[in-house]
Amino acid sequence: MNNPKSIWELAKDSNGRIQQFIDVGKQWAMEDHKRRLLDDLKKVVKSEMQTPLLKEGKSLGQSEIYAYASKEYKEHLELLGKATLAANERQIELKALEMKEISQNSMNKLASKERGMYK
Repeated sequence: MNNPKSIWELAKDSNGRIQQFIDVGKQWAMEDHKRRLLDDLKKVVKSEMQTPLLKEGKSLGQSEIYAYASKEYKEHLELLGKATLAANERQIELKALEMKEISQNSMNKLASKERGMYK
């Protein structure tokens, strides 16, 4: 994606605000996709940790405890946490842009009505 110096610079005009909303929306979609994928893969990571232990004769409960305590599972959860945070931050940015546009539209309507009062 071709990013300007600051994404907020796009908000100087209406087309820029629309493009800014699209760009941030696409970023959020990618980050949310990553978060959902990592969340779905939690079970896969856990079962990959459990399978060898079950083959060794460990009980399901024991293998689950080992899986949850494994370095790989903890690293996966850390990645999931970072992806969730990134997606949430992007969603906040998206909502802020939406609120900014609504506020600007309200101000424009108010200014238009005030101009009409002095005709």
